Amino acid sequence: MMPPARRSSRTVVSGLLLSAATTCVVWTLLRVVIWIDVGPHNAGLGNTPVVFLLGLVFDLATLAFVLSPLLLVVAAVPSRLRSKRWYLLLRWTYVWFACAAVLLIAAGEFLFWREFSARFNFFAVDYLIYRREVIGDIRESYPVGFIIFGIALAALAVTLLLYRRFSLSTAPRSARFRWALLVAAVILPLGSAALVSTDQMQATGNAYADELVGNGVYSFVAAARRNELDYDKFYRVMPTGEANSVLAAAGVRRTAMAALPALAISQPRPLLSRPILRRPRNIVLVSIESMSAEFLGSFGNKENLTPNLDRLAKGGILFDHFFATGTRTVRGLEALSTGIPPPPGQSIVRRLGNDHLVTVGGLWRKAAMPFPSSTEAMACSTT
Repeated sequence: MMPPARRSSRTVVSGLLLSAATTCVVWTLLRVVIWIDVGPHNAGLGNTPVVFLLGLVFDLATLAFVLSPLLLVVAAVPSRLRSKRWYLLLRWTYVWFACAAVLLIAAGEFLFWREFSARFNFFAVDYLIYRREVIGDIRESYPVGFIIFGIALAALAVTLLLYRRFSLSTAPRSARFRWALLVAAVILPLGSAALVSTDQMQATGNAYADELVGNGVYSFVAAARRNELDYDKFYRVMPTGEANSVLAAAGVRRTAMAALPALAISQPRPLLSRPILRRPRNIVLVSIESMSAEFLGSFGNKENLTPNLDRLAKGGILFDHFFATGTRTVRGLEALSTGIPPPPGQSIVRRLGNDHLVTVGGLWRKAAMPFPSSTEAMACSTT
């Protein structure tokens, strides 16, 4: 007869393998559904083996991170606690929750793919940050309650099936087995991080196939860590030659920007430190977030909600043909203050190498300082 400790070890290993296999099946089925939705001809029939074989590698790499904390818990929980009835109920509750989480994430990945034709990326990270607006949009677009209820029932069905065919052992575990679990909990994520990277998703050169290769959970964590998004992939751009032709037709000549020497940055010349030579009039900059044109009288509103802004629009210059170049308010504000087109991903003011950015506020602050003498101003204009 097998010793209780050894039987307990086999039960734990079998349970972990079964959980990993079930999760991989769900992720593989999701990849199949997305592959069919995209169309095999669009993803490239010749790319099919790479999509599913390398996709399995990404799924296993993700599992290495997901299983690590579970292994730590299994190794750390004492035997006397595992024999408690309430703890056994807690373990089966965790099984249900894990099944529901896997199915919910898979459903979220599919809906995200239908909108962006991509795995979870920096847009998904932004969705968690601005969850109030996003959750409202999702509730308007999809029957969220029915989806969650269906996922909960499906997870319950899987849990009941496992409960009837699988027993969670309460037998004591040997010290050697506990140490093996601890070592695996450390080695699995380290090995995954060393061997797999999101850069390996670019394996076929086909945009659909490369995205199918990835795993949504893995891509989400990588996007949150890198704060990057491929501008050319998700934004409409035109070739440089065509852009130069458009500018030339408008009378604008585009020149390449040359980096300033280090000496000019550390010890700026008078022209850089005093760009405004005449004292400006008083300036008030009004920036309003999410202000729709439908509320402004200058754009047809009859409720007189913004009389002062309407008066300024009537007596000044009104630009009514603007297009947003960023997806978030923070991107628009950084473009407004620095004059830099808002790039996707992390804010430009939080990136490395962002020193010495010229801002509107900085220029106005210098303009408000005591002005130079005529001799100094002449030196500035001739430098």
